[in-house]
Amino acid sequence: MTDPELFLRFAHGRRDGLHCYVARADEADMPGPMWPGLWEQDYSDDVDLNPWCRYAINNDDGEALAVWRALAWELTAGRSRSAVPAYYRDEAAQLRGMNREAVQLVRWEYEVDVEQADWLTADIGFVPARACVPLRPMLDPWQREHAGFAGLFNVTSFRHLTDLALAVAGDATSEITLFALHDPGRANVLAATLNQAHRPDLTKISAVAGRCFRPGA
Repeated sequence: MTDPELFLRFAHGRRDGLHCYVARADEADMPGPMWPGLWEQDYSDDVDLNPWCRYAINNDDGEALAVWRALAWELTAGRSRSAVPAYYRDEAAQLRGMNREAVQLVRWEYEVDVEQADWLTADIGFVPARACVPLRPMLDPWQREHAGFAGLFNVTSFRHLTDLALAVAGDATSEITLFALHDPGRANVLAATLNQAHRPDLTKISAVAGRCFRPGA
């Protein structure tokens, strides 16, 4: 594995009274796949023997994106984690083995425009949630009613975070927002804040969550 400091750039600033720490990489700095085995064509159907299913590592992006997940996991250690995978709510539920009706639905998700060079400009903030729904076959009533909701998932293991990465991997930006709670008992407060009618305030979210992290492409 390439040393993350060789391609990740770290920055710190303040915005709206909050400390913001950024780890980013320019496209030119992203390392290619390091393990030649990623180029094998015949992977096992056993998910434990398949590097894509087990680690969300493929022969296109390589290991670099897994570094973001590992960094997010370490920075949120010792806290109760919840995450919102952008857009691919139902795919995430399927990978977690959940019925879609059992997912905690929220009206807001966090957006970062990764095409922007400056992180202050890239930090869009909370936007109305939306979920990927099929054009064909026709939407069923549940999909139609809940197309404007994201899913808030409990993340109790690194495997869970990897599952969410697999769910969003089909998108160019692969966006996941990871919340880390000091007090696990406040998970309901976080869910209610993300499901309120008006746009959430990140300062108030941070008072609940303690840390908010965005691993993604």
